[in-house]
Amino acid sequence: MKPLFYFFVVFSLLTFCSCSEKDETPAEAIEDNWYTHIDTTAELVVLVPDIQMYTYISDNNRYLDTMITRLLQLKAHGYRIKAVLQTGDITNRHNTGEWEIAKNIFSKLDNNIPYILCTGNHDYESSTRNTAYSRYFDYSSDGYYLASFRRGRYENSAFRISLARQPFIIYSLEFAPSDEVLAWADSIAGANSGDAGMVLTHAYLYKNKERFNFSAYGYNQLNSPYDYNLPSSENINDGEEIWQKLVYPNDAIRFVLCGHMDYPNYAGNLISINVNGNRCLQMLFDTQSFPKGGEGLVQVLAFNRDQKTVDIYTCSLTEGIWLVGGNLHYRFEWN
Repeated sequence: MKPLFYFFVVFSLLTFCSCSEKDETPAEAIEDNWYTHIDTTAELVVLVPDIQMYTYISDNNRYLDTMITRLLQLKAHGYRIKAVLQTGDITNRHNTGEWEIAKNIFSKLDNNIPYILCTGNHDYESSTRNTAYSRYFDYSSDGYYLASFRRGRYENSAFRISLARQPFIIYSLEFAPSDEVLAWADSIAGANSGDAGMVLTHAYLYKNKERFNFSAYGYNQLNSPYDYNLPSSENINDGEEIWQKLVYPNDAIRFVLCGHMDYPNYAGNLISINVNGNRCLQMLFDTQSFPKGGEGLVQVLAFNRDQKTVDIYTCSLTEGIWLVGGNLHYRFEWN
């Protein structure tokens, strides 16, 4: 469908908090409307959806740049941003120019806000596992880096941050992770069983309330990881398999974040119960079909002082707008 169509769809969903005739709302207005929505005492994880249309279309590069700049400004104004996570499809065509744009823009966060990206299907050479990811995103010298599946390769890595006044491990896993990768992540979780966990991967939820599940739905779920002709030597895993093999058995993993699916299934969530009866929030967010690369939209997970609840917000860092609705603004009791 045409981008103009998406503009009207988005417009109908938005609650405008500030207006501007320019392409972007001034930074001061962004900060003002954050103060009316998000408590500055909360600790924040910012989820950036698939960025392929920001890096691929040169006119959209500036919107991604503005998003990252605004996060730095918000931190400088007192917001406790503990991590910025990105859901994969960093590039659209897996070419040098797109990788360089992503690296140059995200590197503004260096030594200021931890940032972790994962690989999507667009970030590989066709039908292979060859990716330039580690050439541009090397975490080895970062204090929050914990371990990788393969030495010198960072598309499957674990990180530890402090969040909600406790250690939190973030597992960044490749698109359609293999059995070996899931076993490695499971070993990290087992060795750090006292730490809460969050999985970041590209393809997990198919739509609201439904995981990718090839064994149950086959090719009726479009864009399944099984559609992509990955090497036959790998035993790849879709959302349901990641849940069964990694998330469900490890009760400390309380969040899964993903992208991959665009409009109309661009936002969704699913709360499932793990092996010990704990609730796990699984979130889908991908705005690549929206104008300007994605309208500057992000989701914010605000971990409250009670150490029990997290509020999820959806807002634009470039347009000064906030989205409302069941998948876009809600509270999750996680602890």
